[in-house]
Amino acid sequence: ARPGQTAVERLRSVVEGEPQRLSDAVPDGAQRRALRGDLDNIVARALKKKPAERYATAEAFADDLRRYLAHEPVSARADSFGYRSGKFVRRHRLAVATLSVTLFALLAGIVGTAWQAVEARRERDEALFQARRAAAKGNLMDIALQATGDPDRPVTHRELLDRSVQLIDKQFETDPRIAVDLLFPIAGQYAGLGDSDKDLAVMQRAAAIAAASGDPELIGHVACNTVDTHLTRGDRDAARAQLQAGLAAMAQVRRPKLLAAVECLRAEGEVARASGDI
Repeated sequence: ARPGQTAVERLRSVVEGEPQRLSDAVPDGAQRRALRGDLDNIVARALKKKPAERYATAEAFADDLRRYLAHEPVSARADSFGYRSGKFVRRHRLAVATLSVTLFALLAGIVGTAWQAVEARRERDEALFQARRAAAKGNLMDIALQATGDPDRPVTHRELLDRSVQLIDKQFETDPRIAVDLLFPIAGQYAGLGDSDKDLAVMQRAAAIAAASGDPELIGHVACNTVDTHLTRGDRDAARAQLQAGLAAMAQVRRPKLLAAVECLRAEGEVARASGDI
């Protein structure tokens, strides 16, 4: 009722008006929060205008109050999985807390075991690669020496390098990581001979092999290694372009290998140095 209402107006308000929610009828904020939820719903149902919407009996009303005090779901609240779950947790806090700790420990153990398995697999794959790499280097040297032709004519260093590049294309086309790894030192040998054109040609061949593999880490590794080739040739623009291509490719790799990541960092430093940014 509002101040100044007549008796008839107050009666009409009781009969026709919707009652104020219980939590809205108290001024204190703490009490208001305590009354919200199930108590609001229980009282609102008890005050419904239509008899069919109210509690059928006083016992049903009392039963909802008892369920509220026991932290059980009440009939005045729309049923849902989240509502029932919340009530269950309040009734069994200790058991739920204990179960949560147990499940967390179990989950942590599973994650730890899975992580160890992943690391073991990575280490195994790297060991296998290093074994294949060593065998490939030995085989490449043997094949190159056997294919040199006339035994009375000494093979020059440059001829041996040229022959090695051809053999890598034929022998290791199905293993791009091995092929690229074998081409790097050959490019370095050409650079040592002062042949920057051949150095660049070999690195471009390595880039083509990496691109065909679709492996962003291998693509980035080759691009960052090609930066020095362009800097040696005095082409800083090409060096910057290679660096950006390498960094873009490496950004696609969640956990790049240490050597590849370090090579791109080193290349970035070399480009900065060449640009005068000490």
